[in-house]
Parts: sequence; C-alpha cells; structure tokens
Amino acid sequence: MSVYRCNHCKHIGEYPQQNEQTQAKCANCGHDVTAYDTVYFIKNILNRWAAAVRELNALQSQEQDNGLSADAEPKNSRHNPLDNIKLSDTDILANERQHKPLENWFRQKQIVPTFDYSAVDMSGYFDEAAEKIGTQFDVFKDILGKILQNAKLAEEGVAPICQDTGMTVVFVQIGQDVHIEGGYIEDAINEGIAEGYTEGYLRKSVVAEPLFERKNTTNNTPAVIHTRIVPGDKLKIKVAPKGFGSENKSVLKMLVPADGIEGVKKVFLEAVKYAGPNACPPLTIGVGIGGTMDKAALLAKEAAVRSVDSKNSDPRYAKLEDELLELACKTGVGPQGLGGDTTAVKVNVEWYPTHIAGLPIAININCHAARHADAEL
Repeated sequence: MSVYRCNHCKHIGEYPQQNEQTQAKCANCGHDVTAYDTVYFIKNILNRWAAAVRELNALQSQEQDNGLSADAEPKNSRHNPLDNIKLSDTDILANERQHKPLENWFRQKQIVPTFDYSAVDMSGYFDEAAEKIGTQFDVFKDILGKILQNAKLAEEGVAPICQDTGMTVVFVQIGQDVHIEGGYIEDAINEGIAEGYTEGYLRKSVVAEPLFERKNTTNNTPAVIHTRIVPGDKLKIKVAPKGFGSENKSVLKMLVPADGIEGVKKVFLEAVKYAGPNACPPLTIGVGIGGTMDKAALLAKEAAVRSVDSKNSDPRYAKLEDELLELACKTGVGPQGLGGDTTAVKVNVEWYPTHIAGLPIAININCHAARHADAEL
C-alpha cells in the first residue's frame, strides 16, 4: 500500500500500489498526486521534521552562544531532535487530524531515528537524510542480537545453528594429476555425510524420491555433488548444507539481451520480495548471469557460498554486487521480515559467457546462516 499527501487540499490518503513512486488522483479533490511507498513516505516525513527541528536548535544554540541562556547545552551534545516533540505541533503535515494516524503509527513501532545532519537539505518536502530507520527499531536490534547469540552458541556448543540442517551440496575440485584409490569419490562423500548426520544427531531432511512416495533416506544422503577437473595435484572440497526455507525462494529467468542490466535488477528485486520473511533474512544472495539455464543456476549456487568478504574480480560486476545489495535492503523486508533496512548482508555475482540471443539469470537465496566449509588435500 502506498501513501500520498495532496498539496492542493492537504488530504493524506492510501493508494493500492507498492511502487516507490506512483502517479494517482487525490480521493478528496481529484488533483494529481504522487503516491509513495509507505516506508519511503514515513522516512522522508521524519527527515522533514528533523530538518525543521535542526533549524530551531541552531537558532537556540545561537542564542545560547550570545549569552541569552544560562543553561546552555554543550554545542557537541548528541541530542535527538525528535525528543519531546509532539508530531501534531508542526504544520509541515497539514493539520493534526490528518497526521494523527502517522503519529500513532510511530508510537506503535517505537521509532527512535537518528540523523546525519550534514545530509539534510531544507530545499524540498522530501529532503534526503542519511539516517537508517531500520537499525533504530529496538525489535530489530533484538532480532539481530538473537541471531548473533544463536551463532555463537552453535559454535561453542558444536550444535546446529538451525533446525533445518539442509540438503548437503558439495563442490569438488580435483586436480588433473590426482589419482583417487580405494573406491568411488562420490560414495566416500556420501558415507561421510551419513556418518556426520547420524552420529551428530542432525535432522535428516532428504527423501529418496521427490514426487510420489517421498520416503526419508534416514541419513540425509545423497548429496548434490558438483565435480570439476582443474589443473594441479590438489583436491578441494566445499560443503554447504542448504536449508529449503531459502532454497524454495530461488529464481531462474531466461532474459533476452535487450533486457540488459535493468532486467537483471528487476528479476533480482522480484526474487527478494518473493522471498520476503520466509527465507529467514538477513540474506546472503548468489546471482548467476550467463551460460545456459543450468549454468546460470550453478553460478548462483557458487556465488551464494562465496565468502562475504569477497568481491567479484571484475570491477563492473563488483559494482553490480553493491547496487543489488542496496536494492535488497531498500525493500524494507528487514531481519526476519519485520521491516527495516538489513534485508541482506551480502550479494555475490558470478558470470559466464553466453549465447548472442540469451541473458540467463539465476538468484539463489541463502538465509542468514549461509553455512559452508572448505578443505584441501
């Protein structure tokens, strides 16, 4: 749902669209209005209040500097400009009756925003400020804190970080000079997984057949194994247990070259919104671009288990990673889907050459756990 404020009659109303900006008609007077996504609308109203209060505080500070007040507050005081302000006392939002619902909304959500005043400009109704409202909600801080606490307890207690211990995905790189003796490598991998899940008392989540009987294999095998022959004499293995709350929200789309980078961003944004709270955000997201249908999906999977500290070696794609992360966080999904600007913590992009007529893109969604480990022999 979007919100608008009519500059002609001062009416505030809702509009049944959820784009950041949508042109509409005022329900009260019929004049043209711009309806804004609710989160965007609320954030910018807060910015406007803060800008006005900033001017007032600046005047008060000037008076104090001139010796007009004996109880002057230190100039460097970290004073929250919205403290002790009644939202209905400002005429920036028409009148009390019209913005009373917004006031109540703020109180219910317990919003306590902070602002970087160097970014505030008084030039327009929707001034830009460098605050991040999502991190100011106590409930969001609590959620993020619980996630970190859970990860620490899992590490210290050698216990699962999540009840969904996943279907095991294994990436194997075998040096072309390596010779494996004593059995088939995939059998060895599956034996190790079976042992780990049964002796480690991890939940077994794999069924032997996907459509009809769906009987549990009782040891979480078989794994999904991707094997690649590479130069050298080393054997590298990456193990990534993949939970299906997030896996089920992954997306594959066969675009055409004319869709370009905007088409890629559109598919990505749709995937993040589709995932919503069900993928247990904050997310780590892998994006695969190029190749064929199957190659794009594999690229996305590989990207999803890349280190969160890594960057694509191509500066163009590294920039795209940052842009996609910003888009994800602007959705307002937030930690565990309760709103805010920490919807994702990392977006990794991998690419591959493709056909002149195609632009495949795959989005692999990872929950906040994003478990994976590496070994080299």
